[in-house]
Amino acid sequence: MKNLQKILIPIDFSPVATNAVLYANSILEKHLAEVVLVYVNTADQRMEEAAIKKAFKEFEASTLKSVSFYYEFVILKGRLLLELVKASEFYSPDLLIMGTRSGRESDVSLASALIGAVDAPVLVVPENFDRRQIRKIAYANDYRPIRESFVFAPMWEFALEFKAKVYLLHVNQKRVEKLVPADAAESSLEYYLESIPHEWVYLSGDDMQQTISHYLRQHAIDLLVVLARDHGVNQLESEGRLIAQLTAFAEVPILTLC
Repeated sequence: MKNLQKILIPIDFSPVATNAVLYANSILEKHLAEVVLVYVNTADQRMEEAAIKKAFKEFEASTLKSVSFYYEFVILKGRLLLELVKASEFYSPDLLIMGTRSGRESDVSLASALIGAVDAPVLVVPENFDRRQIRKIAYANDYRPIRESFVFAPMWEFALEFKAKVYLLHVNQKRVEKLVPADAAESSLEYYLESIPHEWVYLSGDDMQQTISHYLRQHAIDLLVVLARDHGVNQLESEGRLIAQLTAFAEVPILTLC
């Protein structure tokens, strides 16, 4: 993953943040990447700076002592989402990694909002996910055209780095059986996946999120990749509902491309 040189990770010193940092370490072991760890001191918390620095020292001792990447710790003050968006604009990260806790609505809302607000790939890591090897990657496709094919580069680099197989998922939501529609994105995908083991998978189900989640669980997928079409060069009409649903019920890390 030659383009992963700067990574941004929001932290709050919780087990959720710990898992996100450890997951980041597992994908950066062979790279000279710089990680910016961002803590946002919101109005709800109002922590003294000395207390924040003390908490970070404890986080260093418990979590960061084992990482292989270079890191910088930054304290920001203000609204959580707004400050993270500003940090993304300032640092221009190649990837933003965020840990989430299942059922914690604030995590899900923040992750979904970040995906829609930053012009960088976002990797959402569920708190209880502890597999560090990426052997199977699933990409949830939607048949629609891709305006700029380079959007697939991060998925391609993950697959190459970890020698992973990519499963391209099509979900047919129609109750009446019909021919699979022409895939306007297929040529772009095939260009990037030409030298990578991959397989096209056709699924049927009325609930797309449940259908995808069931497949991920059944086939022990290590990483789900989706395209955020509500902003960026591939902008199309979308409310990001599927990404929000997948994030809310995530059991595996989700990489959103933009």
